[in-house]
Amino acid sequence: TGDAGEDAHERYTPLVAVVAMMSIDGLLYAPGAPLNAAAVDAVRRPEAHALNAYSSVWSAAFLLQIVIVYITAGIAKVGAEWVRESTAVYYALNLDQFTRPPGYLFLQYPFLMKILTIGTLWFERLGPLLLLSPVFTAWARLAGVAGIVALHAGFTVNMALGPFPWIGMITALALLPGFVWDKFFTLLKTTKRTGLAIYFDGE
Repeated sequence: TGDAGEDAHERYTPLVAVVAMMSIDGLLYAPGAPLNAAAVDAVRRPEAHALNAYSSVWSAAFLLQIVIVYITAGIAKVGAEWVRESTAVYYALNLDQFTRPPGYLFLQYPFLMKILTIGTLWFERLGPLLLLSPVFTAWARLAGVAGIVALHAGFTVNMALGPFPWIGMITALALLPGFVWDKFFTLLKTTKRTGLAIYFDGE
C-alpha cells in the first residue's frame, strides 16, 4: 500500500491542480496573464481561479488510483486476525521494533484494539467510496480525506513506519474539496502577505 501510494503521488501530482495553484509558473500563465509578466502578484487575478475547482483525465486517474489502493488493501485482508478474531492491531503493536510508546498503551485495552481492527478493515474497504460520492460530493470528499488522514495519523503515532504514513496523509490532501482550499487561502491573506510583491524576470 505504501509503495502504491507513493507511486500515485509522484506520478500524478505534477499533472493535477497542485502545479496550477501552487507554483510560480501557475501564477504567470494563469488565464489572462501575459507570458512575460514581471510581477507574480499582478497576474494572479481573482477570476483566474475563482472556484478552486479542477477536472481532468489526470485528476480522475489520481483519484481512482487512491481509491483502488485502499479498497484492494482492504479486500486483501482476509486472514483470521482481520475477519474472525479482529486481533490484527494487537499483533501489529506487539512488533517491538516498530511500536512507539503510545502503542504499548493501546495494548492495555484489548477491546479497543478489536474496534480499531474492525474500523481499519471496513474503512479501507468502503471509506474510499466517499471520494466518489455523487451526492453531497464536497462534504463526502472531505469525510473521506479526513478518514485517510486519521488512519495514517494513527499509524505514525503508534508505530515507527518511516515515511509511509506521511506519504498517505500528504497525498490525501490533494483530494480536499475546493471550498477547503478557498478557506485556507483566505486565512493566509493577511495585510502583510497581500502587500508582498514577487518579481520574476521571465527568462
